[in-house]
Amino acid sequence: MFWNLLLAHLTGDFLFQTEWMVKNRNKFWVLTLHVSIHLGLMLLLIGESRSEYWPLITLLALIHMGQDSLKISLVQKMPGRSFAAFVLDQIFHVVIIGIFIWVFRMGGGTLLMSQKTVWVMIAIAFLFVTYVWFISERVFYSSKPDYVLNVNDTKFSRMISRAGLVSAFLLIRAWTFPSLAMILTNPYTSSKYRQRALLIDVSVSIIAMIFLFWALG
Repeated sequence: MFWNLLLAHLTGDFLFQTEWMVKNRNKFWVLTLHVSIHLGLMLLLIGESRSEYWPLITLLALIHMGQDSLKISLVQKMPGRSFAAFVLDQIFHVVIIGIFIWVFRMGGGTLLMSQKTVWVMIAIAFLFVTYVWFISERVFYSSKPDYVLNVNDTKFSRMISRAGLVSAFLLIRAWTFPSLAMILTNPYTSSKYRQRALLIDVSVSIIAMIFLFWALG
């Protein structure tokens, strides 16, 4: 179940959290909407377990809300530490999911989806090299607006390129069809930051490949 909850978290925090939500997350109802999306995703992705574990999943969502409230408060007080707050927030979210699973197992609970789910882990890898990294890179380079503008301009072409590299890896593993994404959408030839972008995208894709190499055994 850990991987299902992790996929729900990444989807809720990166794919379904819009820029409008980020800018207005200090409003209680916007934060509540964000957490409600998380709750819905977790209940959806744990499958048949939801009928038994929905109270615990609801508790996990409330913890998420409390943690996000604390992060928002800290960022407002220390705006120059937004990247550190972003990284620590994501680490704590993942750790809390892990603790949640560990405590439940220690208490003798049985999770119907505790085994590795290959397709869930593949989805995590593709989400990581697309939206997760797109947002992470913008936060990391937030002090360099010119580069952030370039990241925004090449958003989808670079996403497709990174996903194409991962698809090529999966092709070798006989899991997917071949991808010509990097040839068809090559965003590096005309980009002002082509060398940096290419190095970053290859590195991020390799991280996802290593994760999938482990996941697929």
